[in-house]
Amino acid sequence: SRRFAAIAEAVVASSKLGHNERMAEVASELGAALPATSADTTAFAIAAARASGELMFAGRYDRAQAILARLETLAEASGGNTAAFAGWLADGRSTGAMMAGDTVLCLGYMDEAARAFERAGDLRNACTERGYVGFAYLELGLYALAEAALLEALAVAERAGLHTVASTARHNLGLALAHQGRLDEARQMEERALAEFRAQGDGRLEGGALNYLAQILALVGDLEAAEQMSLAAMSSCHARPARLAGAYGTHSIVLRQRGYLADALAAATEGMRILEQLGAIEEGESRLRLAYVDALLASGKDAEAAVALHAARARVMAQADKISDPDVRRSFLENVSEHARIRALVAEAATTR
Repeated sequence: SRRFAAIAEAVVASSKLGHNERMAEVASELGAALPATSADTTAFAIAAARASGELMFAGRYDRAQAILARLETLAEASGGNTAAFAGWLADGRSTGAMMAGDTVLCLGYMDEAARAFERAGDLRNACTERGYVGFAYLELGLYALAEAALLEALAVAERAGLHTVASTARHNLGLALAHQGRLDEARQMEERALAEFRAQGDGRLEGGALNYLAQILALVGDLEAAEQMSLAAMSSCHARPARLAGAYGTHSIVLRQRGYLADALAAATEGMRILEQLGAIEEGESRLRLAYVDALLASGKDAEAAVALHAARARVMAQADKISDPDVRRSFLENVSEHARIRALVAEAATTR
């Protein structure tokens, strides 16, 4: 079990430092390992869930899926009869659902993981999963629910001294507040999260916080600061393509708003190149697709914009079709501003034919 624990720590450390080749090399050891005892089984589940998540963040989807498939095989063989194993199995499954673009399924697995960790007495990981639930609510446009979940996770993390968990909750809370129009609170929350990630040496989440802060600054109207922040986000995410593509989307939006149309189109085009290469990105796909459409339209490339808009709508509707709850589906389509605008552009195009 110590071997698997060492693999997990090495994978996470390599990811934080942006050493993707080293991370993938270490993670590959899981493919040849065979748990020999029940303790090894749980340790393998921990390593597999953590490694698959980090591989996903780095855009190594095939390797992440291979590790998750091995975890599923182990679950069938072992029965997954401990709460800790069940928690890590659900955590791994949430990664698979996220890669598949099924946010509702992902949310269900995150909640399942939190409950399992609570049964196991694992406060840190239960609190972490509750924070992930808040992120999933963000993706669905359920911003008030996201705020409530993240505030709860933040309170528990602060009481327990879980500093990294608290910083991550603040990071996502910043965006939840921004989407509810509370921009001053959002900016302060995100700036604090950014400072904490830097102090913790977490390059992946530092890049995420820079990206969110750029979005918040754009909403405030400070476009010059937003441009600098989005540039910093791209620099921080340079070794993490699954995040870098989204940062290009934010940068493109800010550049277009500042009137730099050629640069805006170049940024969006590069983001789309990464998206097409990977097949999916960690977050911000609709934002990137819309940035590309808007940059094409602003550049007078209407025919190309129509093709990109069709693809953007198809992607949004494919995700929406996986949501059975009508209220959640409505939130996903109407509350997420990028989704609402994509659909509005499609409707506008249909009336002008």
